[in-house]
Amino acid sequence: MGTLFNRMKTRVKTLAGKMDKAQETITFAQAGLARMQDAPEVAAPAVSGKLLVVGHETMFSQTVIDYALDMARRMSYEIVALNAAPLSCDAFRPFAASQKKLCDEFQQMSVAHALSFKQAAEQMGIPFSHVVKFSEPEKALEAIQKEFDRIDFVITDEQPATLDNRISSEQRPSRQVYVYSMI
Repeated sequence: MGTLFNRMKTRVKTLAGKMDKAQETITFAQAGLARMQDAPEVAAPAVSGKLLVVGHETMFSQTVIDYALDMARRMSYEIVALNAAPLSCDAFRPFAASQKKLCDEFQQMSVAHALSFKQAAEQMGIPFSHVVKFSEPEKALEAIQKEFDRIDFVITDEQPATLDNRISSEQRPSRQVYVYSMI
């Protein structure tokens, strides 16, 4: 019993150390500091994982693409790009012809918009996968976590303003990119 507890304790400490190194790498990358050359063991983590990049409907903003490519390159991660639409293609069953056309158009537009993202990743030698889901982004995220192993971070674009969260343009200094840890 004691050895099992010690092994679990060691694994938790190892995981905590890896998370500390990953968080440090992200912090320096966000700050644009050259500290990476001073600490090569931080720049090249032993364990690589996946970044899930969630687009806004069929699009990925250039800000999110640039951030994801830089983070994936620095941390040796694979990119999984996700386009999700809150359309249940089953909801349009009474309009079967429109249903298929709507879903097909969303799929085609998503693939077309992800093409430049995919090409940029391939040029940098970063593995890239693209997935389209017809559900709310939160539900699509749950499905992706089940389909793909080891999604460590989620990168999303800011959501478009609605009437209740709209901020005037002079109060918004720049577009924001959100990164969530999945560990």
